Amino acid sequence: MESIRLVARDGEAVRQALERGEFTHLDTASEEITDEFLLFAIKSGLLKQWAAGFPDPRVWAEISCEVILATELTARFAGIYSQRKSGYVLRSARVLGALGYSVEVLEEGDGLSRYGSAEDQLYSGDVLRKLLGKLERRARIMATDRAAAVPGGAAVKVRERVSRRAVKDPKLDEAKAAAHSAAFARQLLAWYNTKVGPRLLEYAQTGEGRRIHILDATKVEVALEAGNYECSGVVKDDDDGQLKRGYKLGTLRTLLDTAGIITQAVVGQIQTHDSKLCGPLVRAATVLREGDLLLEDRGFLDGAQLTHLKRGRGVDVIVPLRSEMSSSEEAVKLAEMAGKWQRHPTRAAQQIAFVAGVDHVWDECAVPLNACVIRFFNEKKKAIDYIVLVTADLSLRAKWIVRQDLAAAGGRAGLRATNERRLVSEETLQHPLQSNSLLSADGRAQLQPLSLVCQYGCGSALCQPDTTSDCL
Repeated sequence: MESIRLVARDGEAVRQALERGEFTHLDTASEEITDEFLLFAIKSGLLKQWAAGFPDPRVWAEISCEVILATELTARFAGIYSQRKSGYVLRSARVLGALGYSVEVLEEGDGLSRYGSAEDQLYSGDVLRKLLGKLERRARIMATDRAAAVPGGAAVKVRERVSRRAVKDPKLDEAKAAAHSAAFARQLLAWYNTKVGPRLLEYAQTGEGRRIHILDATKVEVALEAGNYECSGVVKDDDDGQLKRGYKLGTLRTLLDTAGIITQAVVGQIQTHDSKLCGPLVRAATVLREGDLLLEDRGFLDGAQLTHLKRGRGVDVIVPLRSEMSSSEEAVKLAEMAGKWQRHPTRAAQQIAFVAGVDHVWDECAVPLNACVIRFFNEKKKAIDYIVLVTADLSLRAKWIVRQDLAAAGGRAGLRATNERRLVSEETLQHPLQSNSLLSADGRAQLQPLSLVCQYGCGSALCQPDTTSDCL
């Protein structure tokens, strides 16, 4: 049986050998469209930076982190999540060449490692499993890891199935092993949040202007009866009332001109409240800088955090209020009293109104807030209903606020990758301020987050009330 091995590449030596007609093996390479993503990561230097920052516990390694990361990314693109199968997927000659390797066909039992591989793959799936296992054993357990290891949520009957660890070690302390898993996961997330996400954002060259971020949390479900998913939780779903097991993934997505980058991430048990899960992440996020705008949904509504972001970091927030809140009721009353309703920018059946100063009836919030009230007919209630969006950026007007909230809803839908249809038009995803893409000296796209020039003709950096009657 033939197998493939990576061989360190010397481009000039390869060229000379081909000119002489000397080659070890001739075969058809497998090229995929997703190889372009890998080639971009390699040629841009991002893959090398990610690999250099990876907490590799090995003192010396035959298989570099660059090869492992490239292989695992290829496997994810191919929809393969099994560690044992990931060694089969990297077959692109262009990708291997960009990594600095050539391929050589060997007999069964050979491979990239000196110990060989008994199958037709670059390296055994055990390579990654053992690497991660060593990293897990060396992870330092903190109090938060012990708390995360305690099964949470509703009680549910599980299958009586012994874990692989318990089979290998009958004396295994399951609670301690779960705590090590939590510590290990925290270490990997720290690697992503400090080395991967920020490096992607740095490469995008977003400039010095305002950046817009979307905070989101989504559930990741696993089999309900499988109790061997460490650090998982169980919750009763609000939509169908069924119990579900799994995790909750919180992400901070930084918007570019036509796309976005997940720059920060956090994972917790599925029953964890969105605000509790993502609160520490937002407070410590290095990608948030003074002048940025953070778009949240109701799950993250927290007056104390909004105050901290505005006062402590200079970050503005747009977030919808709950209908039973005093500040929401106050905003609706003021909007109805003023009677200055405008048409919704994308929804003909809805109206919006701007209301200034609604923070005085929200005790937890200590910074000034303005509101955009949305009025519509609720088909379920068969009555007029309202949505109230508040922001700490006092320069924003009603249409600008509602456009950003709709854009955030569209972004969250894309992140969750569900089949749910969102009634968000293409116009909704367009920012009322123009965004420019420039080319830097080396030819790379320099993505500017938003140029502060109104495209509707008023010429103001941020439209003021006395100049926006015709444009916004």
